[in-house]
Amino acid sequence: MEEINTRFELMDTRGYFPKPYGHGNKLIAAAQPRPHEYTIFLDTDVVIWQPFDMEAMVAPNVISAAPEGRRTWGKPVGDWDAAYSVFNMTTPEERIRMARTGVESPPYFNAGVVSFPNGPVGEFSNFGECWLKTAIELDDPKHGIPERRPWLDQIALPIAIRRAGLDYRVLDDRYNLSLTHKVLTPEMKPHMAAKVQKEIDRLNSFDPMILHYHNFDAPGGLRYEGYLDDLIRENTVFKNLAAARRRLNAISAQQS
Repeated sequence: MEEINTRFELMDTRGYFPKPYGHGNKLIAAAQPRPHEYTIFLDTDVVIWQPFDMEAMVAPNVISAAPEGRRTWGKPVGDWDAAYSVFNMTTPEERIRMARTGVESPPYFNAGVVSFPNGPVGEFSNFGECWLKTAIELDDPKHGIPERRPWLDQIALPIAIRRAGLDYRVLDDRYNLSLTHKVLTPEMKPHMAAKVQKEIDRLNSFDPMILHYHNFDAPGGLRYEGYLDDLIRENTVFKNLAAARRRLNAISAQQS
């Protein structure tokens, strides 16, 4: 981190949400003031596969994000109606296609890779503050938003974009390629094996910029396999991911 001139900023996460909500930490982080023109927020389970043109990610008055893979929330459009109505807004008529299924949905994005301009928007000091306060309000039980956790950050994102008066840009899979997939097994039935192989082929066909691996085993069986091991070996004292995990498990066992 020091080699690439990374600055660490501590933040107080207490008092924002009435009960623990780990995903809320990203919203608190997004709301922190920054001296730069733009922010590109990345989840901790995201890695850069290759350099990319920053202009593909940032633009004035535009939020850039990739669609969620599936409609993990909001299958009944009435759920979106309820969420937007909290802020006296109606669900937008435009639809975007989910990355994995192709199903159409009101704007619904994966919040693992999100870029936004810094600086004031409307009544908020920055877009991150708008995103955070939108989520906090939606989380209030009095509004009765169904099954809002853990999807709260993603529910709040398109609503915050509207509240801030900004536009959005739909990023393609190359900028947030989710690597989760089923593994081929000998006992798998032929039709299921064909379906799994099709998904593996799809993931291998991309020339991605950003990988979203979700769990350490996800790159296995893909052409990206070994990348996390390479990163561990090049940047830490461990020879591979398995060695790092063994050490972490040992520390956890000692602490318990």
